[in-house]
Amino acid sequence: MLESNDATNWSSLGDGYLFSLDTPLFVGKALSLPYRESRARYLRVLVLNQDDPPVKWDTNATIESTVRAVVFPVSIGNTYRLYYGNPDATTPSYDLARYFQYIESTGLSRRALMPEVANRAYIGALPPEVPYSEKHPNLLTGALVLLVAVMSFFLLSYIKKLKHSPRGNNGE
Repeated sequence: MLESNDATNWSSLGDGYLFSLDTPLFVGKALSLPYRESRARYLRVLVLNQDDPPVKWDTNATIESTVRAVVFPVSIGNTYRLYYGNPDATTPSYDLARYFQYIESTGLSRRALMPEVANRAYIGALPPEVPYSEKHPNLLTGALVLLVAVMSFFLLSYIKKLKHSPRGNNGE
């Protein structure tokens, strides 16, 4: 089984064997494949039948996964929206998971989501601002050259001054 978010680049999600045997030595079947949970948009099942006779597939094959639910208090008459799809988002950790076993969940109201609609008001993350020194790379070089020139000027002036000053007058 493979997963992908763009239907182009696929990565492995799991693998296994499907079989249904009825022979004198063995009777058994395995009609499900376990796979790790995935948030990918696309799933692909590859069947490697090698050189065996063609497999007769039931047209009602299904892929099943864990059902996730969002539980929150609601007020009648309010509209709620679910925004999703941030690739930089991390999995939240709520205290509710600890207390959920004590909440009567069989009487909770269940609602289906409306059809998916793009959020036109969404503004994606702005690209990181480029530092001024990277926008003007020659600025730092120019500043260093200027600083070295000024320091050299003062150093040469000091050396000239030392050359022309009298030495060893012993306080006279």
